[in-house]
This record gives sequence, C-alpha cells and structure tokens, in this order.
Amino acid sequence: MKKILCVDDELTILDMLEVFLCAENFVVLKAINGKTALKLCNDEKPDLILLDWMLSDMSGPDLIRKLHRGTSRTIPVIMLTAKGEEEDKISALDAGADDYLVKPFSLLELKARIKSVLRRTHSQTPKIYKYANMLLNSESRTLTINGHEVSINRVEFAILEHFLQNKNKVYTRSQLLDVVWEGESDISDRTVDVHISRLRKKLKPHGVDPIKSVRGIGYVLT
Repeated sequence: MKKILCVDDELTILDMLEVFLCAENFVVLKAINGKTALKLCNDEKPDLILLDWMLSDMSGPDLIRKLHRGTSRTIPVIMLTAKGEEEDKISALDAGADDYLVKPFSLLELKARIKSVLRRTHSQTPKIYKYANMLLNSESRTLTINGHEVSINRVEFAILEHFLQNKNKVYTRSQLLDVVWEGESDISDRTVDVHISRLRKKLKPHGVDPIKSVRGIGYVLT
C-alpha cells in the first residue's frame, strides 16, 4: 500500500483527506506544519506528498526546496492550495512540485492526479542517459555534468529525460504538455517555455545546451 503524507494547517482538510485516501487503500500520514512534515519524510519515506501552500512555519515551495536538499528529494509532491494564479503555479512547479490543484477541488480529480503522479514517478525502469559530459540517472533523479551534480527540479528533470529519450525529434508545446504534464488542462504553453528556459539557463554554465528552439514549432534536442 502506498503511503501519502498530507501537509495542511487546517485540521478539517487533513481529516477529510484521511477519510478519502484511506477509502482508496492508501496509508495516510498527517502533518500540520513543515517541521513535522520533514521529520515524517525522513522517518516514514512516503510515496507522495499532498502539500498546502500556507503553513505556519514555512511556505509549501520552501518545504519542497528543503526536501530536495536531502534524501527525500525523490518524493513527488502535489500542491493543494487556494492560490490559483498562473504565477503561483509556475512558482510551485519551479520549486519542484509535480502537480498543482486549486482549492476547492474534486476528490475524483485528486484521485486521478495522485494516480497520474505515482504512475510517472514509480513505474519507470531505472535508466542512465548520457549526452556529451552529462549523465541523467532516472533512479536517483540526479543530473551530473563533468562529475558534478547540477540541481534541477522534478519538472525540468522530466523534460530533459524526455528529450534524451527522443533525440533529434521536434516536439510542439502541446506535445510536451501531453508527455510531461499528461495533458493537464490548467497548464499553459507559457509554462512549458518558462521551464525549458530555466532548464537551459542551468545547463549553459556547464557547457551544455542541447535543447534548441524551432521557430514556429517547438523544441528539439540535437
């Protein structure tokens, strides 16, 4: 049974999530603040985290960044929050969130999002991709260039992994939405551009810039 950690400072929401997720045969862990969540991640190793943005001791994105600096960086995160502006979504995804669901949300949609994220993050056969002086490890979710680890968030990792699996093939923004975000309706083309731009900025200082824009179409890894 998969373990899901629910992090929210509203006890009514935690209780609602617990009842729903237990009925769906998940083991549920609960935390009302970031400090407790970090401890549970270290002790219990949950398979997925449902995370509110506004916590009493830190923000949801700040908690994700703390997780990504330690051994819990491979745990996927779905943010559940009332902050629904595009800038908020981009900020959360850039911090490393795997998905973003705006409150109030449908429990059936939440169930579908959970299954989608778990399928993406737990069903892959571990692989190591090589490109020039770069190594991408799908098991440890790490990127190294010239032997030095480079920090990229989970969405940037998924984009880079997809392109390394499909070298020299041009992808439109719509196609990238389908394969990286599995066609989620609330993710825009601009979000794709932002993540690819930030990924390229992280790679360029290390002498690697494999993803190129194709005018009027999309992107390609050459």
